[in-house]
Amino acid sequence: MVRCRPPANRKPSKAEIDHCLPWLSAFLLRTRPKVLLLVGTTATEVFLGPGPLYWHIERSRKSPVLLAKDAHPILKPAILRLHGVLDGVFAVPMPHTSGMAWNRKAPGGKYWRDVGAEQVELAVECLALSNAA
Repeated sequence: MVRCRPPANRKPSKAEIDHCLPWLSAFLLRTRPKVLLLVGTTATEVFLGPGPLYWHIERSRKSPVLLAKDAHPILKPAILRLHGVLDGVFAVPMPHTSGMAWNRKAPGGKYWRDVGAEQVELAVECLALSNAA
């Protein structure tokens, strides 16, 4: 879901992010997702905290459970409520799908597009796991 998008394909400012997060928080509570596929660094950092995208990707492969303590302060209450309702939410970061990012190599030597495909597979596995519970 993209609710807010800065013009000229630029990264949003902190103020722009803060302005849009109440809508995102309400959307999360209304839809109660089991898995969040976080596309790009901005989405990843809002849910998982600061750090390099590749680090977040590697971390998600060990444990894709979303922790409220890592999330942006505006999202923490919604995530805590979701944990109570759903017994946890999975958050799977992946690289942005733009051609400029997709065709470059990630720090591990793979192409970002291959890393992205692996993360989509992880998200599908997480959904199957949450549906089985």
